Amino acid sequence: MDGKDLAIGSAIDRWFCVKSSGIKANLKFTFPLFENTTTATAGEALTAIANAGGAGWKNLNAVGSITSDYTTTVAVTNATDFANCVIILKKDFTETTFALNAAYADEIVKGEWIYSPEKNGDRFEIERSADNQNFQTIENKDGDGSGNYLFTDEMPLDAVSYYRIKYISSEVIKYSNTVEVSKETLHGLASLEISNVFPSPFTSTFTMQYNAGIAGEIKIELINEAGQLVFTDMQFCQSGFNTYLYPNQKPLPPGMYVLVVSGNKSRASKKIYKKG
Repeated sequence: MDGKDLAIGSAIDRWFCVKSSGIKANLKFTFPLFENTTTATAGEALTAIANAGGAGWKNLNAVGSITSDYTTTVAVTNATDFANCVIILKKDFTETTFALNAAYADEIVKGEWIYSPEKNGDRFEIERSADNQNFQTIENKDGDGSGNYLFTDEMPLDAVSYYRIKYISSEVIKYSNTVEVSKETLHGLASLEISNVFPSPFTSTFTMQYNAGIAGEIKIELINEAGQLVFTDMQFCQSGFNTYLYPNQKPLPPGMYVLVVSGNKSRASKKIYKKG
């Protein structure tokens, strides 16, 4: 079984579909050796349930085991996501980080992206569009295992350019988020813009990528659903793209927060979510 973020070799030969909505349920599955084609040894790894709801594989955080006679049991409590599912080895379930940021620097566009985890033989294509629909490749780059990459577009399109990164491996093709870069930002008419926040939702820390029309000191704030200010910090930003790592100085309860960046007579905000 091959799907987004799920390697072929990690799937156990059990595919099932649960059809329901608007409820919570406890799921438990048990099957013997002859129905299990995984190469895992007894007691090697817990198993998990992954859900393919159309936007990629999602770990349902099940708990399970493979016993000495290779009987596999896996269960999940309070499940609310129901669709096509597959039982997998928990250690092989990987959540991918793929984030792009780009901005003007003088008269050229500079971009930076992160991809993790990365395998040997992976490659990337930098794509650009004038209308955010029809993209063309402007540069190719082989993966080097670092997970961090840069590109430069010395001849950006007039007015607005849209950029995205295409990831290509032997198993899957993925696209990063799309970033809009306009000459308004170059001339300071759009001073601050949050381009990406990851992971989303976050557990403890998160990384914010943002663009600034001019250099200067900015304020970063987190506001909870009750409108209360729960975090504030200051950072000196450069003109162009910037990165900020939330330090998790004070544990936050799960829920929705508004991330606010302000300074240089400009303000940008984005809703983010913390999971339990």
